[in-house]
Amino acid sequence: FKYGDKEQGVGLLTAAGFVSPKAQLTRLTWRLPNADALFEAFYSGTARTGGNLRAQPAENRERIRRAVREEAARNEKGRAVELPMAAWVYVGVKPLVQNQK
Repeated sequence: FKYGDKEQGVGLLTAAGFVSPKAQLTRLTWRLPNADALFEAFYSGTARTGGNLRAQPAENRERIRRAVREEAARNEKGRAVELPMAAWVYVGVKPLVQNQK
């Protein structure tokens, strides 16, 4: 999650030798076909969270599924779910290295 903090992300670019580093927050929307799709995305599509979910006893997993469904349903738009998201986009210029003899 280092890149979730603008100053840290810009600092990492600078430490890697980039000049004129910039960061822009980009707003995104994650569109899902329904409220259940959010749980399924984490259960089947992620290593850490999916592994933690699969390790739960069935009754706990179902309680988690219901809670995720209820939260996701708050963002229903018609028949789909639209979750607001954001991501930092970082850019920098890598200076050309002159061949020194």
